[in-house]
Amino acid sequence: ALFERAKQAAEGSNLAWASSSSSSSLITSSRSKRNAAAGSSSGASTHLVGQLDSESLGLDAKRKWGQAEALSREASKQVLSEAHVVCATCAGAGDPMLAEMHFNVVVIDEATQATEPATLVPLTQGAQCAVMAGDPCQLPPTIVSRQAYTFKLDKTLFDRLQQEVGLAPLLLDTQYRMNPAISKFPSRHFYDGKLQDGVLAELKPAAAGVTWPVKDHPVIVVALRGLEEKAQKSGEKAQKGRSGGAAASSADVTAEVGLEDASYRNLPEARVALQALYALMKAG
Repeated sequence: ALFERAKQAAEGSNLAWASSSSSSSLITSSRSKRNAAAGSSSGASTHLVGQLDSESLGLDAKRKWGQAEALSREASKQVLSEAHVVCATCAGAGDPMLAEMHFNVVVIDEATQATEPATLVPLTQGAQCAVMAGDPCQLPPTIVSRQAYTFKLDKTLFDRLQQEVGLAPLLLDTQYRMNPAISKFPSRHFYDGKLQDGVLAELKPAAAGVTWPVKDHPVIVVALRGLEEKAQKSGEKAQKGRSGGAAASSADVTAEVGLEDASYRNLPEARVALQALYALMKAG
């Protein structure tokens, strides 16, 4: 009901603003026709009346808009006060509307991709219990400032608690997304062989449209010596490039991740990816 009242107030505000610009011209126009023979004095008076009417409508529009914003804030607070769970980004948890609210339990998803300052924002809302979910073997936080690296802002709170405090993470060791033939590699090389499969291979069959090197193993490693290009600024045409295999290319990129205005692309690799995608789609 409060949101509906806010909507009505906002609509009244918009109507008043639309009327204010036209009322002056209408009043001035109609009265100038009647008083054309009265001289410049009468015309000036008519213009003044129209201007006053326009200012009055403008003030009324501002008043109604203020009412709409106040009603919207009141409605939002009412919804939040009755909510058992509030979802927000880490930065959004610092919204002034949440300033007076306390959350005993805070759950942070993808905590290994959030910088430590960002993670601290929701934890300042009175958290007595914090659960951070994330995978340190996957993508790190996105850092675009060299200076941030000097302050070690690339290290997440998740990592700090594990490495410096000694808090052992709980491994969710069962995966349901991949064919077991795919999960063997990450399990062996990143998770010490602890990753288990919760799905049978026959439920994740190899896709049609591709000639798989090993039957029933939907994995292909393509060694492509493409030209890697680096653009200094977004949208700027890449000028220099390096050729090399996938492993060398990946290592070079990793070394540069996070630097300002660094952007990489490899057009030959992109073409191969599109060709593979087209083959899969064509096969249905």
